[in-house]
Amino acid sequence: MAVDYKRILDAPTGNTQAPKVEDLFLKKPVERITTSMDIDCALKQIQHRKSQIEAKEQERDRLIEEIHLWLAEVTKEDREEIDRLEGLLREYHECRLKENPREKTVKRPFGKLMARKSPDKWDYREDDLLRWMKENRPDLVRVKEEPNKRNLKKKAQVKDGWVYTEDGERVEGVMVTPGEIKFKVEVE
Repeated sequence: MAVDYKRILDAPTGNTQAPKVEDLFLKKPVERITTSMDIDCALKQIQHRKSQIEAKEQERDRLIEEIHLWLAEVTKEDREEIDRLEGLLREYHECRLKENPREKTVKRPFGKLMARKSPDKWDYREDDLLRWMKENRPDLVRVKEEPNKRNLKKKAQVKDGWVYTEDGERVEGVMVTPGEIKFKVEVE
């Protein structure tokens, strides 16, 4: 079924019920790409489908936000009571720990109270620390060696998947796999 797009584009505007060009691109079935019109139709249909997905995702996000607000509202009282009771249990356990510092866990039939010390947090000013260590304790300074891959790529030559220096010496420890052509479709 050939569609006369020129006739449609040249159709008079106004009260006539001529279909929009955009609608024609969306309604034309695309089975194979053989013409530039097929490309345009496929791209327009992809664009339309992506906008449909985006609209549905926005609706999903709106509904999720509504559910989160509802949940926060109906559980507010429960959360506040849990916080209050946990505070009371914390006070009780702190008193028990003062009396007996070894009683870090209190086991009961419906649960247990646990007290654990988190590890100390060390905050570093890297530059000052490194300067001090270099001057006073060089044995605490770690030197990291690694190949400079960027410079290697600039200076090396590739032949049959192998890497060679400017002098023709083969570089050990590296092979080159040719890149593949990747196709991508973008719609605006």
